[in-house]
Amino acid sequence: MTLPVDLRAWQISAFASTWVAYAGFYLCRKNFAVAMPLLETDLGFSKTELAYIVTAFSVSYALGQVFGGPLADRGNTRRVVGLALAAAAGANVLMGLSASFWAFAALGFMNGVAQSVGWPGLTKIMANWFPSENRGAVMGWWSTNYVTGGLVATVLASYVVSHPTLLIEWPWQRVFWAPAAILVVIAAGFMLTAKNDRPEIGLPSIVPPGDGEPVGMHSGVVQLSRPVMRATAAIGALLKYVRYSIIYWLPLFLVDRMRYSVGKAGYVSAVFEVAGFAGSIFAGYASDRWAGSRRFPVVAVMQVGLAVACVSYPLISEAGLVTNVAGISLIGFMLYGPDTLLQGALAQDLGLKSGVAASAGLISGTSAVGQVISPILVAWLSDAFGWDSVFYSFAVAAALGALLTRPYSRK
Repeated sequence: MTLPVDLRAWQISAFASTWVAYAGFYLCRKNFAVAMPLLETDLGFSKTELAYIVTAFSVSYALGQVFGGPLADRGNTRRVVGLALAAAAGANVLMGLSASFWAFAALGFMNGVAQSVGWPGLTKIMANWFPSENRGAVMGWWSTNYVTGGLVATVLASYVVSHPTLLIEWPWQRVFWAPAAILVVIAAGFMLTAKNDRPEIGLPSIVPPGDGEPVGMHSGVVQLSRPVMRATAAIGALLKYVRYSIIYWLPLFLVDRMRYSVGKAGYVSAVFEVAGFAGSIFAGYASDRWAGSRRFPVVAVMQVGLAVACVSYPLISEAGLVTNVAGISLIGFMLYGPDTLLQGALAQDLGLKSGVAASAGLISGTSAVGQVISPILVAWLSDAFGWDSVFYSFAVAAALGALLTRPYSRK
């Protein structure tokens, strides 16, 4: 498909503005993982209380995506996402001013609502600008936004923890305020530069026409009635259990089990996203070029690799820093590949005719069940059976996800 030069320029602009916006959300999401050991020592929060705060975020994030998808389909996507970016920054500013568990739980809930709008809205913009035949590769590159956002967020939070400033006394406050300041700038830039969520007059539309089905909550219910959609959501839930467990708990694991400093734990955990960047791109190209634009075969193979990596990690982590980093990297590569395919290209493939944002929000929102249960389950497993059992549960989740792909090997 040969695209006009003006459309190609608009595609580049749409890609860049949406990529930066979603990466920005992670600055005010992943920072909480680095703050957790500090909140435990400086404010006296227990692991259970920290788990409840993460759960409050996860519940509102899941529900927000289900309802936020139709909102993005019906409304002005640029404005909706821009306000959500600003709200996420505001929640983090207020966290830096708080010191009680209940305040953090309420603000975590508020942050989850704001963050939930980003993925379905921005996925809609991308679907309207890029055709289906190269969607795996395009969305593989585009989905590096949350991999890169998590990496930058971890490095930034680790840096501000390790570098005192006269302006902010407590390190845990710096973890919230520095990312919030950057996110405000990103929100302003997105509002000024983001393109409309449909090709403008004079540019050819590359989105296949719909079948007249109304966009809204009803269309989401119709989508969820399809077996392939339910399977996609279930696999996504298993992957999100693993991903969000690692995002929030890996720094604390490295402090508790490996006796790393908070700063070192943050930097080491960042390799999870570095490897995930490569995994996302690999999965996108593999699904387009080697699997004939089929997503599920790639999802299956990489989940098998993820199961092996998680079973091996408890032993590998004890063998030294280099092998620990290698083990974390392998998990990140094998996890982010299938995760980005499910949440990006496959969500767009399945949802064009009934609202891309509704479909993306539905898949991401329902699969967030895994995200919701992850903090409580990880806290319980680590306390009752030790950290090794946590990684074995990751392996079980990945193996189950691979089995769920079998009926859809041709998709």
